[in-house]
Amino acid sequence: MKRADLLPAGAGVSIHEIGWFKPDPTNPRKWSAEDVQQFASAIARYGFRVPILCYSDGRIVDGHFRLAAATALGLKELPCMASDDWDPKLVAEFRLSVNRMGELAAWESSKLLERLEALRASDAPLGDDGPIGFGLEEVDDSAEIEAWDFAPTEDVHVVTIRSPLPIAAEVRERLRGLAGVEIVEDNLELP
Repeated sequence: MKRADLLPAGAGVSIHEIGWFKPDPTNPRKWSAEDVQQFASAIARYGFRVPILCYSDGRIVDGHFRLAAATALGLKELPCMASDDWDPKLVAEFRLSVNRMGELAAWESSKLLERLEALRASDAPLGDDGPIGFGLEEVDDSAEIEAWDFAPTEDVHVVTIRSPLPIAAEVRERLRGLAGVEIVEDNLELP
């Protein structure tokens, strides 16, 4: 794909009153009032950074959830990027594709834990229902550690913990700083 093909000719962002946007009544995506409030808290903290894709008459191509969150916030205007160059068949494909592709990626636990621990140290608003959508503090007391193996390997004892992400993070945090404990990737190694 050539760089010039990244955006259609004349593509730009315009601002429209929130009532101008026309949601597609056949949109198969759904969300709860709590989901809308969580997304609204993210927009309130980070701003409305991704324009709604729409036809020049206000019909939404992509951005129904963003519109719901913006409405909950009481925003009066929103950015729109025109998608008039797409035929209806391509729009129908894109709507499903853009939502499905976001579900395909998985989290790399060790990197996610590092980021969350760094955010906690900077007093970021962590929490499952907050603008970030993740938190280490909300450890589910009913969750159990799936496996805890302690096995000597030469002169090193290796502790392997298999558990839900918040519990693993809590165990890492409690062991961090203990004399003789070295945390290597997802492994806690005791010399």
